Amino acid sequence: MVSVVNDIFHVGLTVERIEWHKEFLARCLGMEVLSDSPRQGDWISEVTGLPGFRARNVYMTPDGINRLEMFEIAHPPLKDVPLSLGTCLGVSHMRIAAGDIEGIRARVSGEGLSTVESPDMTAGKTLIFQDLSGLFWEIVSHDTGNSAVRVVVSDLDRSLELYAGLLGLEPLDRVDDTGIVQDDLGNRRPVALQVQRVGSACGQFIDLCQYKDFVPLANPRDRINYRGFHHIAFRVADAAGAFDSIRSRGYRYVSEPLSIPEGPNRGGLLFYFYDGDGTVLECLQPPYSA
Repeated sequence: MVSVVNDIFHVGLTVERIEWHKEFLARCLGMEVLSDSPRQGDWISEVTGLPGFRARNVYMTPDGINRLEMFEIAHPPLKDVPLSLGTCLGVSHMRIAAGDIEGIRARVSGEGLSTVESPDMTAGKTLIFQDLSGLFWEIVSHDTGNSAVRVVVSDLDRSLELYAGLLGLEPLDRVDDTGIVQDDLGNRRPVALQVQRVGSACGQFIDLCQYKDFVPLANPRDRINYRGFHHIAFRVADAAGAFDSIRSRGYRYVSEPLSIPEGPNRGGLLFYFYDGDGTVLECLQPPYSA
């Protein structure tokens, strides 16, 4: 098993106007900025598989536990893919638990952002909206749910072998549920699904979702220069050991572990790899790992 220290390190996303998102996430969702720094150089080009990679990188958190790693990419050109709610395999969206759904709804409306109708919205329990870059966010009240990242998978049992068996997250409840997806024609409709929740030692969650009556499209985001949510990072104590375990089990990877020479994790190691559905995952060994 990969030696996970205690958390899901962050969820990665790429946007078009990072300054707008930085201000919006702070003002509308109460997020705190943890760092704001450039990403460029041979090391980041190699670790991402994108020659000449240059970007601005902002870390933010809504609660001090869950973290977002946001990119605005200057080079290579941003690749555009249709952004939809749960249509494709991979990271669909981020769910944020908040205390003032109606206040957030008013701020979202004031920004002119579009919302997605759901059965709970009229009861003030859930808000789903699409931001300026087209990414979807789900806001739930603290008394009805927890913050979680939602990942669409093709096979829950196979996904558990990686997320729980190899990455060390704890399998929690598996439940039948309904959700909303936007199909390839842009139509939104309810779907039946099974949700397998896995959790970290400090109370972070990933909801692995397998549809019962809807066939998701292939994951279109195999690099981080695609707009949208695209990867999940896990904190590990031994990146080299994690890499050997992942490679020996046949998972594809972008590079071997590389040293981080800049930013808040300077002195650590990281590498990207792919789960069985092509979702980009990251193992990061911070410089302060035990």
